[in-house]
Amino acid sequence: MDRSLTDIERHIEHGEGLDSLLMQSIYFGESLARVGADVRGLITPTFAEYLVKRITHDLTMIEIQFVKNLNQFNLGNVISSNTSANLDFPEESDLDPPQQILIHTPIATYLNDVINLLNIIGKCPIIQAAHHIVSKLKD
Repeated sequence: MDRSLTDIERHIEHGEGLDSLLMQSIYFGESLARVGADVRGLITPTFAEYLVKRITHDLTMIEIQFVKNLNQFNLGNVISSNTSANLDFPEESDLDPPQQILIHTPIATYLNDVINLLNIIGKCPIIQAAHHIVSKLKD
């Protein structure tokens, strides 16, 4: 069993498809459960630990990039483009981003990166990691 968990950890660290690896591991655990060796309870903490570690790292990198983008952001360009643009706030669908945010590229990039990170998490919904992930997102 220890060798199987080590193998799963090795595949996770090599960056293989996390959702695919999770499904294969759960299927593997179900197969072993038929003969009395259910390892699914040991597999889940491995994935939860990796998800929390990845979220922490990726959010840190996103915040660093956001600060860099803010330092390079030129407010003069935004002000000059706003004077010529229509500043009315038209009604938009819930799926479209507000056009006003697209002018401010650092915040638009930051939000896009966070949404991409949430899409990765959504593929591997491990409830054990939810509290830690929510706390990282709030920070």
